[in-house]
Amino acid sequence: MAEDEDHWDSLVGQKEPFSWAWEIKAALREVNQKIQESDEKNMKLAEAMWNVVLKERELAEKEEAERQRLKAEQSQLQSEAGPKEETKASTDGSGTVETSSAGPEGQKLEK
Repeated sequence: MAEDEDHWDSLVGQKEPFSWAWEIKAALREVNQKIQESDEKNMKLAEAMWNVVLKERELAEKEEAERQRLKAEQSQLQSEAGPKEETKASTDGSGTVETSSAGPEGQKLEK
């Protein structure tokens, strides 16, 4: 259509500073440039976000390894210490606290 306008202008002897087709081509160049700039910006953002995901995965692996290490250490310490003594606390209603522990045979020891 712009070419038709340019042809009409040449028939009637009217001269525009720029042709109609030139304006459309200039607008297309501008739009394409903006799209390219936006694509580059989005690519940089996507890369940065992906790097965050990779770092989070790495940290999660380290945290899991640390949890496993601590669990193994705790298990080792418990096995070295022998059976765990249970302590229970109860109140008699007067506000005082009574504690008792289970002995080696499971019998109740009052304190």
